[in-house]
Amino acid sequence: MEGHYPVLSQLSMGGYIAMHFVRHFGERFGNRLAEFSLPTLVICGEQDTISPVGEMLCIFDQLPNSRFVVIPNAGHLSPIESPKEFSATVEKFFDVF
Repeated sequence: MEGHYPVLSQLSMGGYIAMHFVRHFGERFGNRLAEFSLPTLVICGEQDTISPVGEMLCIFDQLPNSRFVVIPNAGHLSPIESPKEFSATVEKFFDVF
């Protein structure tokens, strides 16, 4: 992971926060996703085999106030693999709210 830190430093603040939110809290919501009413951005890498697009769509479908975005040509680590696209997606989401 050490080699990825320079890439992480290129993320916007919003992208960095979103990445850590998902990492630390994403799995804790379980079957209570429908109760989560805050605006939510669900991001998936097009080539993600760990959290595939279909699986992420199931999560998106359960969130009442959410937006779903697939990052093209990225896998599970879209913030690292496509930092500009990931950051732009997160910033656009925050601009709406």
